[in-house]
Amino acid sequence: MKNKPCLFRYFLTCVLYFTLNNLSAQSIFPPGYKSYATALHIHGLSNHNGSAQPASMQWHSFYADTTNTPVLWWTDHRGVFTQIETCKFSFKDGVYNAAALTITGLKGSTTTPVKWVGKKSSGCAVSVSLNDSSVLMALTTDTTTAPVRYFSFAPKGSSGALKGFQNFVRPVTAQTKIDLDITPVGLNPLNVNSNVIQFIVLLSYHYYNGTPQQQSIVYNFVDNTLPFKRSYIDSATLRVNVPVINNVINHVTLNLTADAAYLRDGIDNAIQDYKLMIKSSTGNFTSARYSNITVYSTDNSANSQYKVFKSLANNYGINTGVREYTGVEWSTHQGQHMNGFLPDSASNKSILYNDNTVGLGPAYFVDNVHLRGGVASYNHPFGASGNLQSAATQDYRTDTLAQNLLANNAYGADIIEVGYLNRGGCDLAHHLKLWDILTANGLFLYGDGVTDSHGGSWYNTGATNNSFVTWIWSQDKATINLIASLKKGKSFFGSNIDYNSNEFYFKIDTAGMGDRLPAKSSEAFIQTQMTNPPAGVQYLLTQGLLQPGMNVNYLYQDFVYDPASPPCISLVDPCFVRVAVYHNGLPLLFSNPIVFTTGAPAGSPSLCIPAKDIKEVTGNKENGYKIYPNPATGAVELKTRCESSSVLKISVLNDANQFVKCLGTFETVAGDSKFSLNLSGLKSGSYFILIENGIDKNMLPLVISN
Repeated sequence: MKNKPCLFRYFLTCVLYFTLNNLSAQSIFPPGYKSYATALHIHGLSNHNGSAQPASMQWHSFYADTTNTPVLWWTDHRGVFTQIETCKFSFKDGVYNAAALTITGLKGSTTTPVKWVGKKSSGCAVSVSLNDSSVLMALTTDTTTAPVRYFSFAPKGSSGALKGFQNFVRPVTAQTKIDLDITPVGLNPLNVNSNVIQFIVLLSYHYYNGTPQQQSIVYNFVDNTLPFKRSYIDSATLRVNVPVINNVINHVTLNLTADAAYLRDGIDNAIQDYKLMIKSSTGNFTSARYSNITVYSTDNSANSQYKVFKSLANNYGINTGVREYTGVEWSTHQGQHMNGFLPDSASNKSILYNDNTVGLGPAYFVDNVHLRGGVASYNHPFGASGNLQSAATQDYRTDTLAQNLLANNAYGADIIEVGYLNRGGCDLAHHLKLWDILTANGLFLYGDGVTDSHGGSWYNTGATNNSFVTWIWSQDKATINLIASLKKGKSFFGSNIDYNSNEFYFKIDTAGMGDRLPAKSSEAFIQTQMTNPPAGVQYLLTQGLLQPGMNVNYLYQDFVYDPASPPCISLVDPCFVRVAVYHNGLPLLFSNPIVFTTGAPAGSPSLCIPAKDIKEVTGNKENGYKIYPNPATGAVELKTRCESSSVLKISVLNDANQFVKCLGTFETVAGDSKFSLNLSGLKSGSYFILIENGIDKNMLPLVISN
């Protein structure tokens, strides 16, 4: 009779061992679901010069199509849909520096430039005169035979880049017009190239025939005896001849929306830059006074803007096969940025684009997203720009931000953007640390990885380029199903440039990636599956306890493991578990965590199978282990002797080989190492110390006598 429990345990072990090995040959991917690479944070109409190549929607659609990204979810800025402000080019208090060719001292705002930067050819003399509303530019060329000389000015923001606000850099979909007064001198109807006066509008980048092309409109002021005319300088540049009278003030209105329509996909553009330009050929003089320059929109309704936005997304989706949806990025006066992702059938989306709600705070926006069945993300939590800061500064910012988000419940967001290699001065490790702190403190947010791309190539890879997408496990590409999966954390993120097989998942017991539930078993193996992993990938396990505080109590942190010989996870305490995949030292994929909201009930079974050759040892040829004192009271010392460095997982089992407690993971060095093991909370009795190094397992007997 005494042998029956032992025989039963042996039988159960054999059954479990067979079951685990049989399951390892089966797929753990969610049945009936596929994973879709999704660009969740992309800007087209509102790219506001956030890139060296500020891009159109067509540009991003092209890259989505060529990078195996079947879903593109636009998140253009809220301000792009309500162009209620007028942008005025004021020269009040300006100071011209002839040597530097700059106009500074301007009292700029969100709708006016704060300085102007000039450029000129050699072989010419230039001069500038300013008053409150105008700039007079003059150019005299030398008498030598030479090409046409030029003199230009472009408005800039305080950082030296073009002013980056949605009312200054606005889309042409807003029925955009430009009013200005121009006083030309030297226009020649018989030779239009002898003196040239222009107002140039640079637009977004498109991608055609393997070549990036920035579209532009050149408003060419000509003598009034010549007709109004549109023509092409090249496939990306439209020239519009605007008749004016020499030597008098001419008030002109430039219809940017009407003229942009003559360019390929021309309505899909945002103003990126302006240039005041005068040109003159050999020995000539010309000048132009530009004054009262005003950019405004004649249709600033959110509904009208959204209809065009939606139409462009639908048309590009049909042309490329990429499913394109329209979300919004909503920014507050306090600096928070939130994305809203809504079902495609949701009505009255325009409320999300209403400028008048911005002062109500991010929670108001999130509530509206949830009311319409959507999900909201908290964007680039450390900010949008800035050089990488010191580790100490990043640590401080991480703790400070975590405290703020915990105090405000992350404003109700469902998702946090943590898939950034380098953003807001903080690296990937600190984005993940922030995420872990929030999770450990009970603020459960799913993570995603994005580019927040405003232009430039999607193919940029490496240690600092943010080229991440989010794969969503969904029944199909319909918004309602994608959102349902995002709400459950059935997603992972990483680089689809480096990995495009699209399938990655992990499970523990019956819990799958993204699940939040009580633990049923005291311990269980982690199961991991990835389709077509590149040679040499490493799987990293992170497990932390759900405990308050800024220091996460990690049981595993970036612990390298082999999915074919998975580690056994302790589920005695509430915890979270996530998995990362690295390739050639660079991050490749990151899972959403499984969160065990409560630990396993007392007496819960272990689903881990002891190794065939667990043995009671005090040493062998390769590895030696010794504990003392034995019997022990509150702690013991573990001495190890190893041929090479390794990571040990150390647990306590009872005399029936049942899991009791995980004591943590410890790194050994080649040779002798020593660790203190905390046995507090264990009652008097007989136990075993289980030592696992990823290859074999050893068990040491221990008696606790309190």
